[in-house]
Amino acid sequence: MGIQKMKTILHGLKDIIDTEFNLIDDSGYILHSTDFNRIGSYDRHVSALDFSSSFIIEFEGYIYCYSHHQEERCIISIKGIDADNRRLAKIIEVFIGAKDMGFSRNEFLKGILLNTISDPSLETLCLKHDINPKGSVRLLAVEATEELMGNLQEILTALLGDPIVQIKSNTYAVINRNDDKDIAHPAYLSDVLATELLYKVKIGIGASVENVKDWHFSLRTAETLIELGKVFLPEQNTYTFKDLAIPMLTSGLPPQELSYLMKHFNCSIDKIISNNELLVTARGFFKNNLNITDTSRSLYLHRNTLIYRLNKIQEITGFDLRNFNDALLFNIMINGHQSLKLT
Repeated sequence: MGIQKMKTILHGLKDIIDTEFNLIDDSGYILHSTDFNRIGSYDRHVSALDFSSSFIIEFEGYIYCYSHHQEERCIISIKGIDADNRRLAKIIEVFIGAKDMGFSRNEFLKGILLNTISDPSLETLCLKHDINPKGSVRLLAVEATEELMGNLQEILTALLGDPIVQIKSNTYAVINRNDDKDIAHPAYLSDVLATELLYKVKIGIGASVENVKDWHFSLRTAETLIELGKVFLPEQNTYTFKDLAIPMLTSGLPPQELSYLMKHFNCSIDKIISNNELLVTARGFFKNNLNITDTSRSLYLHRNTLIYRLNKIQEITGFDLRNFNDALLFNIMINGHQSLKLT
């Protein structure tokens, strides 16, 4: 922000709050002041101020705000130390650019998503960057190979109106507002990207949040869903909480507690894990809502063959998957076993 613009701001503030404002250079020379008698003189206190750890310093009856933007460095001082002037100093700090350190909009968004920008004035800074800090938002994490990132960005930009930020060498974050009806459904988005890139990207759909301060949490859950999805649902390309609720719960338990839980049931679940035929049957049964007819059709099995396999699973583990509670516990055991392999 230029010196001339700062002068204009000082006079605007003078109209709102009747106190003394000064614009000072690094040497203490007063470049401009709302008290015209002070222009051209020196503020001897400036040499004693250390702005290395704070942009705002209270000293000898004044509040000093430091601005460093590109090659221009200057200090604004406000006469009088009270609650009103402290609030005013925070506002000045935001609008002279001290807080965003000259970040571009994209860099600022990346800082929010990676939780490297944490500030009481975050919502105000968002408005400065033309970002709405309120409203329901969910983050999509889109993972590809590093070689495809350039093409992926072009396609995402063409398809979506949402902000897109590269957060890793192989991952983009899409800031999707839940009230945006034009956003492509993630499954459809996955299909389009697979067609255009000749590569199946992985998409994690984060939790819906209401405030910009929680965007990093939504992104973190989206990334976690991708990592869990690769292990628990490798055949899928898009992952939601609904898809991976049980793995999210089991992977969140301390390994020792999860191990105790597995031992408590003593259900020989490892014998099912090692038998791909029985494991595919169990997962197909769950996918078809414990319906024997639908499962037989989707797995291309004779009904009697399916029943034989379900009985075999019950014989090995003690869980009858036709019973809802047993099916739920069996599912937890399967996912718990996989979660322990991740530790």
